[in-house]
Amino acid sequence: MYWPTSAARVLTLNGAGSPPHPIIAIARSRSGAYWASLTAASLTIWSTRPCQIVAAVHRTQRSIDEYGANTAFSFKPDGSAIIVETDASFALLYDIVFTPSPGGSGSTSSIYSYTPSSGSGSKSAKKESYAPTPTALRTSFQPEAGELVGSNVTSAGSELSKAGVGGNSPNEVVEISFRLVLRIDAGLSCALPIDSHMLVSTLTPPAIQAIPWPDQDNSTTKTTSQSSVINEEQVTSLVHSRAMNTFIWITEEGRAYSTSLTMDTKRPSWRGKCFHGAQNRSKTNDFVPACKAAINARFSLLTVGLEDGTLRIYAYRSPTRKPLYSHSLSIRSSLRSTASFLKTGKVTSLAWTSDGYALAVGFEHGWAVWSTYGKLMASSFRDDWASTSKHFSDSFMFGVQSLFWGPCNSELFILSGTTAKDGKIVDLDRQLFALPFARSAVAGQQSPDNTRYAFVQLDDAVLVYRGSDQPDMSIINPESDVWSNIKIPQAYLALHWPIRYASISNDGRLIAVAGRRGLTHYSAISGRWKRYVLPSQESSFSVRGGLQWYQHVLIAACDAGGENQIRLYSRDLDLDNSQLLHLETLPSPIILTSLFDNSLLVYTADNTFYHFLIAITKDSIKLELCGSITFEGVVGEPTRVRGMSWMIPKQQQLYGNPADDLIVATVIFLIDGKLVLLRPRQTGGDDDEEVAYDMQILADRIEYYWTHLQGIGSLENSLWGYDGHGIKLWLDALTIEQAHYVVEEEDAISSSAGDGEAQREHESETAKIAAGDADHGQEVEQEDAERDFEYKTIRERAYMPLDFYPLCVAMEKGIIIGIEPETSIKKNMDCTIFKSSTNTHLFLQHVLRHHLQLGQLEEAIQFGQHYAGLTYFAHALEILLHSVLEDEADNIQRRQSEALQSENGEEADASNGRAVLDRTQREASFSSADSNNSTSLQINTDLANGGEIRLQVLPTVIAFLQHFSPYLSVVVGCARKTEVARWKYLFATAGEPKELFARCLELDELHVAASYLLVLHTLEPPEESTLYSAKLLQRAMERSDWRLCRDLMRFLSSVDEDGQALAMAVQQAGILKGVDWSKRDPTKAAATIERVGTQRSDQGERDGLRSRGGMGAGGGSLFGASPLSASASGSLFPWKHAGGGLAMSLGQVGLRRGSSWDPTSPGGNASDGTEGGRARKTSFGLLSPPIVGSPKTGTNTPTGKDGQARTSPRRSPSPHGSRLDDVEEEEGG
Repeated sequence: MYWPTSAARVLTLNGAGSPPHPIIAIARSRSGAYWASLTAASLTIWSTRPCQIVAAVHRTQRSIDEYGANTAFSFKPDGSAIIVETDASFALLYDIVFTPSPGGSGSTSSIYSYTPSSGSGSKSAKKESYAPTPTALRTSFQPEAGELVGSNVTSAGSELSKAGVGGNSPNEVVEISFRLVLRIDAGLSCALPIDSHMLVSTLTPPAIQAIPWPDQDNSTTKTTSQSSVINEEQVTSLVHSRAMNTFIWITEEGRAYSTSLTMDTKRPSWRGKCFHGAQNRSKTNDFVPACKAAINARFSLLTVGLEDGTLRIYAYRSPTRKPLYSHSLSIRSSLRSTASFLKTGKVTSLAWTSDGYALAVGFEHGWAVWSTYGKLMASSFRDDWASTSKHFSDSFMFGVQSLFWGPCNSELFILSGTTAKDGKIVDLDRQLFALPFARSAVAGQQSPDNTRYAFVQLDDAVLVYRGSDQPDMSIINPESDVWSNIKIPQAYLALHWPIRYASISNDGRLIAVAGRRGLTHYSAISGRWKRYVLPSQESSFSVRGGLQWYQHVLIAACDAGGENQIRLYSRDLDLDNSQLLHLETLPSPIILTSLFDNSLLVYTADNTFYHFLIAITKDSIKLELCGSITFEGVVGEPTRVRGMSWMIPKQQQLYGNPADDLIVATVIFLIDGKLVLLRPRQTGGDDDEEVAYDMQILADRIEYYWTHLQGIGSLENSLWGYDGHGIKLWLDALTIEQAHYVVEEEDAISSSAGDGEAQREHESETAKIAAGDADHGQEVEQEDAERDFEYKTIRERAYMPLDFYPLCVAMEKGIIIGIEPETSIKKNMDCTIFKSSTNTHLFLQHVLRHHLQLGQLEEAIQFGQHYAGLTYFAHALEILLHSVLEDEADNIQRRQSEALQSENGEEADASNGRAVLDRTQREASFSSADSNNSTSLQINTDLANGGEIRLQVLPTVIAFLQHFSPYLSVVVGCARKTEVARWKYLFATAGEPKELFARCLELDELHVAASYLLVLHTLEPPEESTLYSAKLLQRAMERSDWRLCRDLMRFLSSVDEDGQALAMAVQQAGILKGVDWSKRDPTKAAATIERVGTQRSDQGERDGLRSRGGMGAGGGSLFGASPLSASASGSLFPWKHAGGGLAMSLGQVGLRRGSSWDPTSPGGNASDGTEGGRARKTSFGLLSPPIVGSPKTGTNTPTGKDGQARTSPRRSPSPHGSRLDDVEEEEGG
């Protein structure tokens, strides 16, 4: 969902003087408008946009000697104070004072102006500034994105600044005021400020103290504390989530506790449980101490970073229940490598994005970014750092001390480690970096249109993928430039950065974005943006809940001064409040909006689901409320809902009243990471009709999902969900069965999910982390039992593993489109370049396999016919056949091997294994009619494995492939890409290779027939396979396919070093009739044939000119060239070797003078006295060079206007045929 782009910016402390000490910590305020950096003796506050220092405090040496050096700090949640911890167990409290800038409109005069204190010039005498005024700067330079946020450009903007919380505007004047010093007599381990208290962890005794904030008027007020002791262990780290009201404690032993603080009593109390490293597990070898923690409130996940560089993610449930293990993250597992350079060191910092879609991790030796459920989006670990420039300055690539995300997660701020790659100390002025990130627009808003297109949001632009409108080959070509870069107006960004929402229309031509305030929209047809006419109106509201396009109408969910509104704008009209098409108010804040056809779905914070119908009349467009329903008791926390959609039965769409859609629709929610299906069930009497919902959890650990209500074939009403490793697909979600327990053994029958996915599911369900001590064993068992009932899931129909991050599905093209980040370093560059490439994945084979596994041959054929016209359709069929072949052939081989190795009854088991293999081969001889085929599944009972039933899908796949023209090429393409050991099983089902070869000749598919020669030379005797080569060579000569002739000759010479196969093929093809090669001198024959060939070439060129004149360009040849084309040396034969023509080639490959070779003699297989037949047969294997001109995948039989197969006319006898008969006489024999 997030990936780095461009290059990192270096942030220096210029203007405040070079720091005498290295920076040891960085942290941001809650609003993100400000952040701070800390050294041992100073505290510096920065504004995010523009990124500059706005305030700093330097401690004196006396202060350091008395209170100790700085070690860590943290912001108060409202941004009004900072607590600095020292190594002498003191806590220094600083107040942050924000005052509006005294300058004019949007000015920051106190920052930009510089007045010298002394000088002899006239400006110094008048105390005038040497620097340009802010007004002069704005007239000369365009403001940076976010530079004017909160400025008093308009009256509304001024009111917003004054009424907002301090620290929300980077154009305020910031002052740091020292407040007081707190001495922690028990020793200070760590501190954490929350809204009402300062939480302090002490050393002796180990405890957590909750200290109220000092009174503003009386700083000497006596504080009270509440201690909580945890088994005499010191708490070294405290993390708090305000949204979840949850704390994570990390102790000195590396245990992690999930706790909650109750402050509504006279004596505050703590409650919590240990979820990592419980005492009854701490002595086991697999326990790794935790060192860092972070909370993802949007997905309810608790993250723990370990000292070995791995991360463990836990699912939070409630304060009284232990968090459950979800999944783990590590560099080695994500890269599928155990290389030595993947040494991360311990985790030093963790930071989730505000939307919960990405986790940034700092290590001792690098950094990485993962998606929520495990897709590695970027990392600094690679093995070619030695090739970088000696002036390479991106020190954060080799180690990170701290990091955090900027506003709207558009940048990642990084504090690098203290050592570079060569072990030298990092330049103190090159420790801070800001790395820009791109993100999918789905991160801000999950809507059907945003998932229909690959829609990417940058800091100042949006990218739209236009490949779906391109030809088939362009969409799958990574080099194709199919992205449209649309810049957002700089004037809008300067006032309302960052961009929070981005939406695209159904046809991809209209785009709308919304920042902190207001909105603006764009048309791809005109190439123009539209902004509000009056800036005051633009700043009077903010978008909350999303943007949707309905034709040319923009639907915006807004918060205007506390009023929750749904506004309708027209793209054709100016942006003005007086031009609104419709205004709808709601009683509660809007969380999500979604649009399906003309139905607008709205979900609000009071757990209410609204259905509006977009009514279009001649004079107006407005919203009509069709109904609403509350999900109280169904959805526990509305703010945790990430996505929303619905599906309406077909009968209701065609004949029902739209006002009744709500009571019959199946509602889909993405709550945390669970994909939830709510089925309606009507209850009550006729007068008081109510609707109840049956909840089904389709899947857990889903990052985002999308639906296709108007899909192709069986993809109609399909549901797609990405889980961090691949896509889960449910076909026709309206017909999903009731929830049931998933039994892992069912993978033997339904293998569409793949072994890897089944293993991940199994590990997730079985991984348990015990809580508390040994006395809590019964409680742990009870919680694990509760989980079994809580996580009832429905298995997906198909699973598609992906190596990239998916952005959308191009349904008409049959592919999944995504992004694969890349990192580039060069020896002549001193920084790292981050870029991304477009990647695609075919999903056709997964859907087809699902149908075929269920024996749904007719459905598979209908589905395949929708995509049969795609250029790469044959490739998808080949992948389908290859995957099924590998799974079934390997399974049979494995089961037979297990039967042979069984301890009891080895002979009987071996017999059963052979019986299973023989029965499989008999069942594989599948035959089907060409039309109205009804297929039954082939079933095997494996007696060696307890009678387990396993479906044989390969016969059904072959029957399916026979309905499409690329069938022959798909079978041979699959055979040439798999092991020879599987060929017997493949061709026992698909048909004998010689029969398929004969069909290729019948259909005039000569290139496909050439591909079968390798199979025939491997499976058939040499004499018989050479006959097939000769037959194909003769046919190629008749069709004037000289390139194929050349390839065949080279192939025959490569598979037999003695040249016997080539000579036999030439003899049987009748190319040199009448020549007795047993008595001919190859050198003289070469000279004669060279001369004859040159004459034939000249005649061929003349025939070609006449042919082109009569047939047009390309006539008379399959390749659009003359029927007889000469080689570069003027010879007739385009396969001419360097030795001098065909005859010389024949002489070089074994036709030596005096040879008594006879193609019909039994002993002719060997030119020497050895057993040539057996020795030569081994040279026909897969190690032999393949045919040079490989057949094009998916080549169809050429057809004429009437749709019938078109064959090339037979060549007339060559006028030079008699000249070949003269070879014997001219040689003097």
